[in-house]
Amino acid sequence: MRSRYTRLLICMLIVLPSAAFASPPPVGAKTADFRRAVQERFEAGINGDSSFSSYFVADATYTVSSDTGNVAKAARYSKKDPSEKEWVTISDFNVIVREDVAIATYDSTDHERFPTSSIDTPYRHTDTFQLREGRWLIVAIQADVEPRGRVAIDPNAWEAYVGVYRAADGVTHTVLRDRNAFTDRETGDTHPYAMIPTSSSTFRVADDPADYMFIKDAKGIVMALLHVQSRLPTIYYRQR
Repeated sequence: MRSRYTRLLICMLIVLPSAAFASPPPVGAKTADFRRAVQERFEAGINGDSSFSSYFVADATYTVSSDTGNVAKAARYSKKDPSEKEWVTISDFNVIVREDVAIATYDSTDHERFPTSSIDTPYRHTDTFQLREGRWLIVAIQADVEPRGRVAIDPNAWEAYVGVYRAADGVTHTVLRDRNAFTDRETGDTHPYAMIPTSSSTFRVADDPADYMFIKDAKGIVMALLHVQSRLPTIYYRQR
């Protein structure tokens, strides 16, 4: 059954430049190890260091999905103008590990400072790692701008999300299409709930402020549904 919650935030972490990258998270990695890898990914983007891509990611074709629905292949790194300053703060960082797949969820704010203006952009992230040869490597990144309200979607694109998703405890979410709208029914619900899209890959339902996000694999195929409640993410793997 659905429940209400108030999301709590942990302390903010400032990403600082470093001279070299540490190794990717190893087998048995803790939350701090994944957080470090994420921090270094931001660091690489800010500093225009493309070496991160060849060292930390699974291959050169990992996907980067944005809230606009665009999917880019691999990372694009470019040097910043010397007059610009940028840093990233991270909060609410959580990781769940299921066999050879790990899902990291967190909030970030990208701080940009220009000679005559400043921009602070909040995002909600979901990064997918896969265990390969004893190292956790990034295979997919999803980022959505916050705060999120209802957004317009392409119903035909959302058709890819229709299916049944199951958690380790047997609880399921069934996503169905109803003309140009979609519904979600969780085990124990007395009726389907209308899904409120908040980006190209996330939604909420009425009376339940929890975040739901569809997770894609390295090929862009929908593999799971992530439910974040009280800072504790639950992953539901797609059954059909």
